[in-house]
Amino acid sequence: MNPTKKPSNSLVLRLAVMFAVSAALLLTALGSTTYWLLDQEFRRDETRVLDDTVALLQTIFRQNEDLLKTLQREIPLDMEALHFHQYQLRIQDERGKKLYETRRFPALSSEFISQMPIYNEGKLGEGTVWKQGTESFLIVEAWAVREKGSTARIRLLVALDTSQKSRTLTNYRRALTLLVGLGVLLAAFLAGLISRRGLSPLSLMTRLVQRLKVDQLHQRFSSRRWPQELAPLAQEFDRLLDEIQVGMERLSHFSTDLAHELRTPLTSMLLQAEVTLAQERSLEVYQEVLGSSVEELERLSTLVERLLLLARTEAARPHLEPQQIPVRELVESLVEYHLTAHPRDQVVIQVPPEAVLVADRRLVEMALGNLLSNTSKYSTFPVRIEWLEHSNEWILAVQDRGPGIEPDHLPYLFDRLYRVDTSRTSASHGLGLALVRSAMRAHGGDVHLHSVLGQGSRFQLHFPRPKASTTFHSAG
Repeated sequence: MNPTKKPSNSLVLRLAVMFAVSAALLLTALGSTTYWLLDQEFRRDETRVLDDTVALLQTIFRQNEDLLKTLQREIPLDMEALHFHQYQLRIQDERGKKLYETRRFPALSSEFISQMPIYNEGKLGEGTVWKQGTESFLIVEAWAVREKGSTARIRLLVALDTSQKSRTLTNYRRALTLLVGLGVLLAAFLAGLISRRGLSPLSLMTRLVQRLKVDQLHQRFSSRRWPQELAPLAQEFDRLLDEIQVGMERLSHFSTDLAHELRTPLTSMLLQAEVTLAQERSLEVYQEVLGSSVEELERLSTLVERLLLLARTEAARPHLEPQQIPVRELVESLVEYHLTAHPRDQVVIQVPPEAVLVADRRLVEMALGNLLSNTSKYSTFPVRIEWLEHSNEWILAVQDRGPGIEPDHLPYLFDRLYRVDTSRTSASHGLGLALVRSAMRAHGGDVHLHSVLGQGSRFQLHFPRPKASTTFHSAG
């Protein structure tokens, strides 16, 4: 026996994890986008401040002869006005001599200064970042010319203090990480609650299935209002319960009929034996009783064999051996065997020589053979055997001109142990047509009967065409 598989993670847990992952991705994307937009806004603001500062210094240099005095007077006032964008300044002449420097100008290395790009006004990102301890600066380098065409110029190094911006972005990033984490946990928690609530109808259906017993097969799931997704499942459960209930009823009737079939001959043999043994009998009487018992035993033996054959047929579907069967050849051989007592010209075979059926030969022979055997016993000739081909199935039909079957018998004709002729003189056990239906259903097909009183009966064996990928054996 295969070991019982352990159940995988619950649907609630799966949904909670999926919601949590989705929330994490969404919040991370939103947070990252917001962080990027905020950083870009800061950079645009910084560039604007650097542009304005460089432009101011260039204007002061052009309009004032005494630059240093003007800077000493104007720079503190400008720095006092700027609460959020404070900058530091260094002025050098063309030879690199320091002319002016604010108190908190960062200690830039000569290598750093030499690698700085040429500053172009209004372009984002032209500044170079310099970090000094916990402080950070955005440095730009520009030249200020006295007047157009003049050779007098100075070198400006402007360092915008971006420490506050960096701290703001760092705090925002930390807060964003914390909020994303809390959001993911909250999403997982709410997803668990919502999923459990949403899956409660499925839990209810599970409890209803668990409470089902053999004596409660009349219950139906469709009597409740189910969500749209579970309504088809409830309908399938009801269909399955219908089939099980019908099967149980048929099994109960079959058990009763089988007990009757076995009890009657056994009781008859027992009574005959008791009466015979009650007193001494002649040899002829003993022989007659034994002969009668042998007949009943042979009948019982045949019944048991056919029941075993029926059981094997119903279990044959997973073990079918499909092969290409020449239909004409098969029909002629079965007609020769089952209808040998009837004139050959009374059997019309309308099967083309090239007709080929893909099926299990043993089961096809049994199904068609039982139909021909019944035809030989109960039908009026002539008999016609036809072969029909459709896009999705093959049909092998047996048509007779017999008395037909009464409509009351038709729904039960293929049930086990059901006989139209219920007299004890009948040799039938009521299993032939049950075998036919079982053999056809093993192929995934079925047998259909159309009968009209006084006109005859038509049995049709429906074989589904196999898929193109199906492999089969050759009949040879």
